[in-house]
Amino acid sequence: MGERLFHFLLRLYPAPFRHRYAANMLDAFRAEQAARGRFRVWTSVIVDFVKTVPRAWYGRLTAGPPPGQRIRSERQLMHLLIQDLRYAIRSLMRNPGTGVTAVLTLALGIGLTAAMFSIVNGIVLEGLPVEEPQEVMAISRMNPQESANRLAGRVRDFVDLRERQRTFDDLAAVVLTPMNVSPPDGPPEFLSGARVTASMFSLLGVAPAMGRGLVPSDEQPGAGDVIVISHEFWRGRLDGDPAALGASVRVNGQPRTVVGVMPPQFAFPFNQDLWEPLRLDPMTVPRGEGPVVFMVGRLRDGVALAAGQADLAAIMDDLGVAYPSTNAGMTVMVAPYVREVLGYQVPPLLFTMLGAVGLVLLIACANVANLQLARASTRTKELAVRTALGASRRRLAIQMLVETAVIAAAGAGLGLGLAQAAVVAFNRALQGIPQGIPFWFAIDIDPTVLAVVAGLTVMATLLAGTVPALRSSGTDVNAVLKDEARGSSSLQLGRFSRGLVIMEVAFSCALLIAAGLTIKSVQSLASFDYAFATRSVLTGAVSLPEHNYADAAARRQFATDLLDRIRAVPGVENAALGSDMPVVGFGNGRFAIEGVTYQADRDYPNARISSITSDYFRTFETAMREGRAFAPSDNANSLPVAVVNESFAREHFPDGAMGRRVRIRGTLEREVDQATQGVWYTVVGVAPDLYLEFDAFVLPVASLYLPFAQRPSSTVSLAIRTSGDPLSLTPDVRRAIGAIDQDLPLVGVDTLDGTIRSQQWLFNVFGAMFSIFGAVALFLATVGLYGVLAFTVNQRSQEMGLRTALGANPGRVIRHVVRRGVGQLAIGLGIGVVMAFGLARTLTILLFDVSATDPLVFLGIPALLVLTSVAAMLIPAHRATQVDPMDAMRR
Repeated sequence: MGERLFHFLLRLYPAPFRHRYAANMLDAFRAEQAARGRFRVWTSVIVDFVKTVPRAWYGRLTAGPPPGQRIRSERQLMHLLIQDLRYAIRSLMRNPGTGVTAVLTLALGIGLTAAMFSIVNGIVLEGLPVEEPQEVMAISRMNPQESANRLAGRVRDFVDLRERQRTFDDLAAVVLTPMNVSPPDGPPEFLSGARVTASMFSLLGVAPAMGRGLVPSDEQPGAGDVIVISHEFWRGRLDGDPAALGASVRVNGQPRTVVGVMPPQFAFPFNQDLWEPLRLDPMTVPRGEGPVVFMVGRLRDGVALAAGQADLAAIMDDLGVAYPSTNAGMTVMVAPYVREVLGYQVPPLLFTMLGAVGLVLLIACANVANLQLARASTRTKELAVRTALGASRRRLAIQMLVETAVIAAAGAGLGLGLAQAAVVAFNRALQGIPQGIPFWFAIDIDPTVLAVVAGLTVMATLLAGTVPALRSSGTDVNAVLKDEARGSSSLQLGRFSRGLVIMEVAFSCALLIAAGLTIKSVQSLASFDYAFATRSVLTGAVSLPEHNYADAAARRQFATDLLDRIRAVPGVENAALGSDMPVVGFGNGRFAIEGVTYQADRDYPNARISSITSDYFRTFETAMREGRAFAPSDNANSLPVAVVNESFAREHFPDGAMGRRVRIRGTLEREVDQATQGVWYTVVGVAPDLYLEFDAFVLPVASLYLPFAQRPSSTVSLAIRTSGDPLSLTPDVRRAIGAIDQDLPLVGVDTLDGTIRSQQWLFNVFGAMFSIFGAVALFLATVGLYGVLAFTVNQRSQEMGLRTALGANPGRVIRHVVRRGVGQLAIGLGIGVVMAFGLARTLTILLFDVSATDPLVFLGIPALLVLTSVAAMLIPAHRATQVDPMDAMRR
């Protein structure tokens, strides 16, 4: 497909240029596509095409060399171009209203498209800022028989894959690790860190800016405790001191020696600041146990993704035969790193939005085409005189195209300013992402975006100017002069112009329906009943390091001391701790129900599992549906108990949940003691469905609560109900934590309302963007319909006067004018609704408690378009009734 399109572009080059570029560019295309990536090579091709082809064809079209003669010189071409540009500017200045309207129309289309392309380019297309980013792959385990969800790797599987594979330069393992960091002269703070194999830095091809990276000897048990830091950490926390190499930094309460500083903007794998060696001793770890690892690899040069996938899948098949208890049915999924980390919904969503804003650009081009047709129909006498004086049709068409090019260039310049403002606003909105911004996001107006804008300018010129140029230059001179003698014009707005209006209505209808769905989704979020009180609640979290809080007793004691200190703070009404809070989400875990037999791991059901303290439900002002909540007496020495939510009870205990017993089979929560895995918990209460994360809103999921004292977690989230401003208690809470352990920072401090708003980031930002696209499309389509009808009425003023003179009443004249617009409107709405059904399917990630085929939106948006369009039609229709019959007869 790529080479066929490339050959098509080559055919557009004039013959003297084609042979030269065919040899050079096709070879470069084939060689560089594998080395640099398809997107980068196509960008170079398009830039060269935009720079070369228009200039070459301009010379051929303006004069066209006779057979055997050379193309005109550069000086002659420049003279012709300057001449045409001067004439085009003078022509537009004579009718500034039309020119300004056309420029603003294209500025909206090009500006929004450039801004959206900047977002797609910076997030998806550019990829990682590392050597040959297209070769860096994310590797996940997967059990196709159970689900399509990706699973983290296990230590033994990673070692086997790395030793046996033949298609990758190397594999690396990463364990994401929260790190409480105490700089030499500063308060403790929570940073994202990772434990990595030494191969990670060499695999990515990124060398430290100072010092060294990790080496294999760092992974050996008993090696020194070393750490590599990010450039941002070095500048911000260590003041950019060159003597920082060799300095000691306390991480999770233990000293680490700084051995290297990475280059600016490097924060692999997501937005990490610190990297310490991952010490793997697979022979001491039972298969299927040990820390879960995130695996990455670099494909060897010339190896396709499918070959790497097949290589690792074959190894996993062999492991499944050798170790059926832990590996049966398991395979691997190899995917480009950026696509895998973003997820399989975000890139399609971004490309859908890019396509949607492309529709806005097409609407803008259609409007400008109609404007140019209207201008051409008023200049027929001028064009006829120029033809009579010897100007060829080709010369007139080129002149009209140059006028459109001037409009497009001005629109592109103004659109770039609009795009820059939009990019700044989007980057500001990115700061609201709860998990932080991935380090490779680089959204700005860079040379690639400028090249795309240049291409959009050429495309807009051709789309908006070709048909008007051909039609205006092809008029019959004799017919025009006769018509001019009668005061009319033989060049009318016909089927093509009406077709453009239909296209505008269809595109705007599709975009407005998409905008309507996202707006309704945001409204549903704003009015949603969470089943718990959200006001006057302070939230935050503390991460307990493994070194100092290795066992359940230490974590249990920390929670007890912290609650006692927080409840003593003035203004605190109640407080609770838990491994997670509502909205932020719970950890997944498998469990077994007493009396039920399970044949394999995949047969065990899943639930959201969280450990909470006794005042958890009271803090959120939530009443139990049945039974009781946890009490302080539910401690490590008492009967293990559990509380389930209503969804859990309906799904697993339809005959009643009270007194039933469950056992935790396994969980993704790394901090839970292995000793608690075989404990049977007795259900003592049923709680309402607390909506815990946004992908679980529409369909509540089964949730299981356990007493923190019986199953303590190393991630401790706080919920503090206050009598006043929650954030004003932040210093007191920090002091309470510091009094217990001065190396523990409080992170994620916010009100519960603020936390909920931050979790709604995706819905709010992209919903607002679709709303802007839809509003602009509605404006352009309405203006386009009005413009066509207004021009038609003006052109047919003589006919309208005759109708009035022959007895037609104003109502009849209005119906006659409106009837034309109604036909175009009906066809456009029908096409637009069909397009909207396809567009809505890609928006499910943005829809909260809203169906992708919501009848209210699919009926309400066409009704809105009908109202605005009819209003646009009535203005020129009313004007038609004001035509003086005598004046029309004289003209």
